Amino acid sequence: MTLKRTKILSSGLQGILLGLLFIIFFPVKLWAAQEIGCVLTAEDVGNGYRYEAPGIGGFTINGKEGETLSAAVISLDEGCSAEIFKDGYEADFSDGVILDNGSYEMRLYREGSEEAAYGVFRFTVKNSYGQILERDSENLIQVINPDLELDYSPTTGMFTYTLPDGEYFSSNIPSGGWASIRTQLEVSEDLNVYRVLRDGEPVDFSDGLVFDLPGSYRVTMWDNELGIKGDTSYRIDFCFVLYSPAPRNVSHINAPMGFMVSSVSLDGMAKATDSRDYVQLEEDGNYEILFEDPEGTIRWQMDIERDTAAPALYFTPDIKSGRVSEYVDFTASDRDADIRILWNGQQVEAYSPRLAMDGHYQITITDQAGNSRQYEFTLRKGFDIRGGYLIIIPVLLLAAAGGIVLYWRRNMRVL
Repeated sequence: MTLKRTKILSSGLQGILLGLLFIIFFPVKLWAAQEIGCVLTAEDVGNGYRYEAPGIGGFTINGKEGETLSAAVISLDEGCSAEIFKDGYEADFSDGVILDNGSYEMRLYREGSEEAAYGVFRFTVKNSYGQILERDSENLIQVINPDLELDYSPTTGMFTYTLPDGEYFSSNIPSGGWASIRTQLEVSEDLNVYRVLRDGEPVDFSDGLVFDLPGSYRVTMWDNELGIKGDTSYRIDFCFVLYSPAPRNVSHINAPMGFMVSSVSLDGMAKATDSRDYVQLEEDGNYEILFEDPEGTIRWQMDIERDTAAPALYFTPDIKSGRVSEYVDFTASDRDADIRILWNGQQVEAYSPRLAMDGHYQITITDQAGNSRQYEFTLRKGFDIRGGYLIIIPVLLLAAAGGIVLYWRRNMRVL
């Protein structure tokens, strides 16, 4: 019996020793999550401050790390995700706004990354209405994009949307509208703007709510987020599009909020529509679209040019064969188009509409709407001795000989 036990113990010791030897000679890399501190990189941008976790990404927040905030508003960079822990427990982070009192830790991750690292940012939320929130948080109803009352002032040219509790916002284009003009937004005193996105990226609005760069905008506003004025909190997304003179591939335009399609014309000719909720743009040309409210008292007209035709280059001689043996001249169908030339894979500038250097060419022409067309060919004209290239050599030799004679004459020595 004793012998059997000894054998069992010996086997166990052998297993432990083998395991230690395996670890020594075949080390296993243990992936432990690594905390990375977030670094303040800019102030007065977006919601207030911008932080970055090296190698992961960044975000903006309306306060500095370690501060106590009345409410936290966070906008993450594209490609980043985050987890929020309140008082040690995971908390909701669906809309980027944190109102509940508590001590918070945010962990920032890079989406799709195999690295087990995350950025850490800590802050506290505490406000004078915390007790109200804690007492009535279950009774506080959050309504996203409620029904709004629309009004228009011909004097100011502003469209005004009023919330159920009387707060409002105004703009010179309707919500959901398209325009090529500078756009401004005004909000009532108790309506708070938390975030502005342009093509999905945060926009600095510290200098005011005035926008003039082309793009798709979303302005997020909150009203009564703390439940002070009642048991209903409202979140509103004001969306609009600022477009360049000739947007490409525009095929569908929805009616703005509170409007219906009244009429459509293409190049001055009336065009039938299948729906009063949207307009389908199937042909290139200049569109005039008239929208109106259900009562027909408020109107909004937009003019837009749909352009999907790519510009062209005309070459002499023809390059369709892909190979030419003489100088190539070219002209563009659109004088305002951008021409990009790659010569043997390197970008070069064309100072004249003539290509003379031997090599492989890739030429791309792009118009202001973003439509483009590419051409590719090889130029092999070779050396033309009779064309005067060889004359350069004797001219250079004569110049060199003349220089030597002049040097000798200036440096003569009497023997």
